[in-house]
Amino acid sequence: MLAIFKQLMTFLTAVSAYRMVAAALTELRLCSGPGQCPLHFDCTLTVRGGHCDCISGYFLNAGECIKAIELGQTCRDYGQCVQHAECGVDRSGVCECKRGYYASAGVCKSAIGLGEQCVQGEKCVNKAECVGSRCVCGQGFHNYRSHCTKSSLAGELCFSSEECIRTTHCSADHICVCDVGVANADGLCV
Repeated sequence: MLAIFKQLMTFLTAVSAYRMVAAALTELRLCSGPGQCPLHFDCTLTVRGGHCDCISGYFLNAGECIKAIELGQTCRDYGQCVQHAECGVDRSGVCECKRGYYASAGVCKSAIGLGEQCVQGEKCVNKAECVGSRCVCGQGFHNYRSHCTKSSLAGELCFSSEECIRTTHCSADHICVCDVGVANADGLCV
């Protein structure tokens, strides 16, 4: 009786493995050119052959390409949201633009980097603003390795004068101090 049970379990395991492989192949959907993939799929060709991928604006779910979830709408998983967005950047459970992108008319646009050209109204990377057609760090922030970092107030620790707010400099003691002729008023030099 035990031998029959072991044979039955081996057979069921083999059937289960076969079904898993068949499901994976169905999920992968091989192709060799255009027109061979189901609705909302496109054939992606590589040196090893081709496979069907969801077209832009769709995501794979249970073997089908489903329309991507719009910004601000509820999502549950990675890859469900429109391009350059992800589900719950802040663990919110809604589609939001990824870091380095901003929402504009329902799509995620790339934020403009520090020092790059911009037009008034375009969004620069975090804590930067468009001034004189270039993205620069906003007041109270400085450029540190291409990121806007909070500047130190008078009396706070620093390693270079670039880290200190305007009208201050970094002393030999590594403290931001007010420039000559400027008074310290609660960390601001006026």
